[in-house]
Amino acid sequence: PYLACQMGVKALALFAVFLLPQGPAHTALVLASATAAVIDVVLRVAVSRRKVPTGKHGTDIFLAALLLVDAAACGGESATGKACRALRMVLPFALLVSIGGNAMRISKEPSRRSAGELEHECEAGIGE
Repeated sequence: PYLACQMGVKALALFAVFLLPQGPAHTALVLASATAAVIDVVLRVAVSRRKVPTGKHGTDIFLAALLLVDAAACGGESATGKACRALRMVLPFALLVSIGGNAMRISKEPSRRSAGELEHECEAGIGE
């Protein structure tokens, strides 16, 4: 359900980029997607063994940055500058790559643990 919600919010942002005119509705969907991307990276880093964002979080970090730039640069009613037009060409690709990454995480098989890790967990009483 979590990844499906992430994908849904990004799909709504894709809808906003393509079909909604500049305005509050567009900005709200873009900011919601940026927030979801940031929360996803923070949660993934929090549960990882290494507490440093690695390259596999780069797409979502880049997407969040692009979405925040879009909300800042194109949030007004009359935002028709070059930056907004350029973002309209880049954002769909970044959103689709991020949605694809989430789809890969959904279809990924759970990692198999080695016998040593399982033995260590049993000694510690984790698996009981």
